[in-house]
Amino acid sequence: MRNIFTISLLLLAFSSNAQVNFEPIDSNYGPKTVIVPGNPASFQILFTGGVDVVRNHKDEFALAKEWHDFLGFVEKGGKTYLICNHEMNVGNPVLGDGGGMTVWQVKKEANGSWSRVGEFRNVDFSEVGGTMANCGGIQAPNGRIWTAEEWMQYSNPGIYGDPCNPGTRDTNDFTIDSDIDLADGATIDKYENYNWMVEIDVENAKALRKQYNMGRFGHEGGVITPDMKTVYLTDDTSPGCFYKFEASTANDFTEGQLYVYKQDAGKYTGAWAALPMHMDSMLNVQDIAVRLGGTLFMRGEWIDMAKNGKIYWTETGRDDAGKSFAKYKGNVAQHHTDRGYTDNTYTDYFGRVMVFDPADNSMKVFLEGGDGATANDGLHMSNPDGLTFLNVGGKEYLVIQEDLNGISEGRVPSHALGAVCEVFLLNMTQANPNVDHLKRLAIGTLGAEVTGARASSDGTTLFLNIQHPFSGMNTSKPSAARLKKSYENTAFGIGLDVYPYNHSMTVAINNLDDFVWTSFQEPGFSGHAFEVYPNPATRFLKLSRVTNANVYDVEGTLVKQVMNTNQIDIADLPAGTYLIKASEGETVKFVIE
Repeated sequence: MRNIFTISLLLLAFSSNAQVNFEPIDSNYGPKTVIVPGNPASFQILFTGGVDVVRNHKDEFALAKEWHDFLGFVEKGGKTYLICNHEMNVGNPVLGDGGGMTVWQVKKEANGSWSRVGEFRNVDFSEVGGTMANCGGIQAPNGRIWTAEEWMQYSNPGIYGDPCNPGTRDTNDFTIDSDIDLADGATIDKYENYNWMVEIDVENAKALRKQYNMGRFGHEGGVITPDMKTVYLTDDTSPGCFYKFEASTANDFTEGQLYVYKQDAGKYTGAWAALPMHMDSMLNVQDIAVRLGGTLFMRGEWIDMAKNGKIYWTETGRDDAGKSFAKYKGNVAQHHTDRGYTDNTYTDYFGRVMVFDPADNSMKVFLEGGDGATANDGLHMSNPDGLTFLNVGGKEYLVIQEDLNGISEGRVPSHALGAVCEVFLLNMTQANPNVDHLKRLAIGTLGAEVTGARASSDGTTLFLNIQHPFSGMNTSKPSAARLKKSYENTAFGIGLDVYPYNHSMTVAINNLDDFVWTSFQEPGFSGHAFEVYPNPATRFLKLSRVTNANVYDVEGTLVKQVMNTNQIDIADLPAGTYLIKASEGETVKFVIE
């Protein structure tokens, strides 16, 4: 039984008019009663793209940009800030062209929830020449924040975008004014001013500098070591390399050396090759890295450091990985050779989590994606992207978020209506982990990437972004009548076009310190009858066998249906008495306190 707690308001719902229909429950039932305590964890929406109003540095206002990605949680000067990336390339006269960021101050309330203090503020990128697509980023141990510019650009027409909906409208050459000596004074094409790491002054909502000395490539994520000298960087390119930047002085990243990882032939160990530190090199890092023998990976995504000092990062994979590797006659990572890479027919549908050990420069697979061992539990990990750590209750958990490359090859649950991305937890004390050791924490809306997970410093809250939900959703606020109709037609009350779940959102899962993590223990069943097991922490009913089932309230009204499953999420049901009837006819009563 794999689930911990599901954000029920984001969970895809079956209609109450679903395919499976059962006879009404016989009133002469004799069910077992199961008591399910309330769940201390709670869910709230903090920021909604296209809905909330944002102020820029000129005191002008506009609706927030969408496509939320990276999240930073910064405590500074007695204040707490959240800062959110926007990945969509759109022209906006108030918030700036291209991508962007929004920052706002928050305060924790006595009940564990969060409230906003003041306005949503737009980060000003004008002095560094703007950004195009703000994807991942870096949160340093001391709270410094960088945003990553992904989506490699190769021409000015590419950054301008669709003439009917332009992104970056100013495509004039850009002259760099920087405290990074190798770049200062250089004049470059406008598109060459994208795809860098960019440091942000969170308090003043302003970009400080582009890290021209960390190279121009498909930056997705980075992590800085506790001594504030070494930055490990991933490249979300097909294929891309793995990099590190060594600062000359701790906490000063204006000077230093960029390296590319070079794995030993036929081994998992490796060394670092130094890149030439001049502007021509920094503009062409990917090609030079390959010439130096840099090891090729398949789309490096988010990255973080565990308490054990090792670096964990997601390699999201790609269906046509072989064709992508063929772009370079380079040094393909050993684990891809182990998986059977030889030519352009090689596929990498699921991706994985990698682990790099700075102690010996080894690079290995930590957790391979794919299906779990139990066919009917629906557990799988597909195309991991976001990654962070959550420390709560004295334990460390790896938080993995999906961004599906596709829905084939069993990458989504059998009952899903389309692309559904999930969030998983892994207990870091687990030796030799596999998919079966994961616990499902949350499920995103249809078509949405789940990303940006960031824990509060005390471990009580996990902040999360829901990005670009299904594009067929209605992006306007529906009428009360339409909301009512949508509620009546879905078991959870959330239809595919219901506001605000048709927008990108920043959400919070609160009170994790009160959350009893007992669901990492498997429930026990007698094996003699249809049984359910209540997990006091999660309000998940766990069934003794895979079945189809209906849930009714005491009035006999059908409130939920499930198909081909051994668990039922009841987190959305109000307190009361309910009946669960399996397709085989057995009935059990449960009470939600």
